Amino acid sequence: MKPANAKIDTPERNRFLTTFMNQDEEKYTGYWTVRRYIGKGTQPTELNSQAEVIDYVQTTEGAVGYIDEIELKVGMNVVGRK
Repeated sequence: MKPANAKIDTPERNRFLTTFMNQDEEKYTGYWTVRRYIGKGTQPTELNSQAEVIDYVQTTEGAVGYIDEIELKVGMNVVGRK
């Protein structure tokens, strides 16, 4: 799986972190700092806009991301809604 993440301090990222990850930005950053340090992974790709997330997911095999529901387009697969 190749996850995509919205950039820091966007409403979509904040909503995703609190709703699905039960974390704030500090906990999230700490988690990935430790994972990178011990060689157990790298932080998901950060993209600058919802359009970039959509493009990344549509053009990258195995990619997954999150966007605001208003950005959904025909043919997109939805894994979860909150």
